[in-house]
Amino acid sequence: MLKKTNRLLLICTAATLLASLLQACYSGHYSGSGELGSSEAHEAQSPVVANAQERVLPAQKMTMKPGASVSLANTQPIVLPTTGMQQIELVLQSARHEGEMSISVASSDGMSVDSTTNTFHFSLVEQGEYRLPITLYVAQEGRHYVRLNISVASQGTSEKRAISAIVQVGKLAPAAQKTAPAGTTDGVITLPAQERISPQH
Repeated sequence: MLKKTNRLLLICTAATLLASLLQACYSGHYSGSGELGSSEAHEAQSPVVANAQERVLPAQKMTMKPGASVSLANTQPIVLPTTGMQQIELVLQSARHEGEMSISVASSDGMSVDSTTNTFHFSLVEQGEYRLPITLYVAQEGRHYVRLNISVASQGTSEKRAISAIVQVGKLAPAAQKTAPAGTTDGVITLPAQERISPQH
């Protein structure tokens, strides 16, 4: 009888240990699976995040197109004494020292540019001055404008600029002056006055 009791006790103990072992293994497997699932999810997501980061494009460089670095060296206005055919020379300066510069010349109303002097082409050089001899036909006196449309091509880029040169034909109109009232001399204005003599005591 004692042997049977001991045997039953051993069987119960072994069953309890086996149940504990099975529970521990199950828990460990579940926990491991959870961690593995999390790790696998992280590893599965990491390439996506990495790819997304790789797909982020760097800030695009905006190619600005400023006006061509060309200036007019002439003192303005350019004064012409009279109407008719006139010759002027415009002088341009450019900060660029390589490339090509093209210029088309036009004028405002009241003046026209001779067709043989309305286009110019120059190869840019360091510290260069570019002279434009222009023939004008002036129809009327007054203030006019010679308009230069400039294009500079250098190192695969093209820059443009418009410059106007002021041309004054004939004398400048005098500034309006105030005139003295009629009947006065030397700008002296006389006003009516009444003289009153006090009696002497």
